[in-house]
Amino acid sequence: LEVLDVDMAELASLGPGLLARTVTGLQQVWLWNTDLTCQQAKIILTAIQDPGSQLRVLHMGGNSELSSVDPGLLAGAASRLEDLMVWGKQLTSQQAEAILTAVCGGTKMRQLSIRYTSLSLLEPELLARSLISVISVDLRNTQLTSQQVQSILKAITSSSKLKKLNIGGNKMSSVDPGLLANAVNRLENVTL
Repeated sequence: LEVLDVDMAELASLGPGLLARTVTGLQQVWLWNTDLTCQQAKIILTAIQDPGSQLRVLHMGGNSELSSVDPGLLAGAASRLEDLMVWGKQLTSQQAEAILTAVCGGTKMRQLSIRYTSLSLLEPELLARSLISVISVDLRNTQLTSQQVQSILKAITSSSKLKKLNIGGNKMSSVDPGLLANAVNRLENVTL
């Protein structure tokens, strides 16, 4: 077994140790809206950082207890994964900042989704630096400021691996149309 998809299954009663052992032996795991407890999330994120972990893809968005997880733990897991989806209003600004900082530090991250999380307090340069090394980013409905969007677009036009960008649901009215056009022309898939 390489892939486990238990989206929307009630997992709160499952033992955290068993869940962590199962998850780290797989390559892809979808745990979206599974009512993970804080303890389960912490143990999973800690186990991912073990050198023996095979996990490359983790989707655990929509779990309300995620907000209680230490930002450093999320960052450590992000540094080991290729695809991370931890979206939702449950994610704090500090957690999002830690994840993006880890991505800046050089990871294998190819796809990142932190949609529906308020990112308006994050430094525009951090957003820009972290996203240029990723292939696909979903930042829809993240309350990005026009300065943050401008920084992201400038980074895309100068040097970026980014091919797919979703920044829908963010205010774009103050963004320079020429910069937007240049950035969009460098991407393969864009949602505004």
